Amino acid sequence: MGTHDGHRQRMKKSFAEHGLEGFDDVNALELLLFYVRARCNTNEIAHELLDRFGTLDGVLEASVEELESVDGVGRETAIFLRLIPEISRRYMMSKRRVTVIKNTDDACEYFRPLFMFARTERVYALLLDNMLRVISCRELGSGSLDGVSMNIRSVVELVVNYRASRIVLAHNHPHGSIEPSHEDYTSTDMLSKALGSFGVYVLDHIIVSGTESGSIYKCNRDYRKIV
Repeated sequence: MGTHDGHRQRMKKSFAEHGLEGFDDVNALELLLFYVRARCNTNEIAHELLDRFGTLDGVLEASVEELESVDGVGRETAIFLRLIPEISRRYMMSKRRVTVIKNTDDACEYFRPLFMFARTERVYALLLDNMLRVISCRELGSGSLDGVSMNIRSVVELVVNYRASRIVLAHNHPHGSIEPSHEDYTSTDMLSKALGSFGVYVLDHIIVSGTESGSIYKCNRDYRKIV
């Protein structure tokens, strides 16, 4: 076994026994790259990636095209790195145990995994029955960091098709605070009026930014009292 292989085996053994304790971001990324770059110095690639994107989360949130532009990173490696946050997001979504959304806290818990690693704004609608049980959660749109358009007609059609009687909206501020904008209030009000004619209630509008989340109404709303 050569020096190169010996180094890899020592790092793998350390991780197997202690997890990432003692690994800095370069070493953690180097270890991860072992599994897609079998015969090269992944420490150099890890340094290149962190120099380009600044932080580990910056690397994992970069697009395939951005990753490919880094020396030593080809298409397969770029796709592999993009897969990590997407699998992580799917994993966190699968751990959700909330099936009845009674209040803002429940809604925040439900929505947070959906926005993990999102670099642009996305809007979701959580469709509920009259017992506040989850029917479906659908993405309404995505856009730039500046905002995302929401087609009210398509939301109405979605609610009618799923026969939902309650709805909770959510969108993210990828690099901002959870402070609602004027447009957040306006779009919520417009949708509330449009759905109200069908007997459907918009219970809340959640904003997520990183680990923070909350209602645009800045309180924990009890959905059981909104009728």
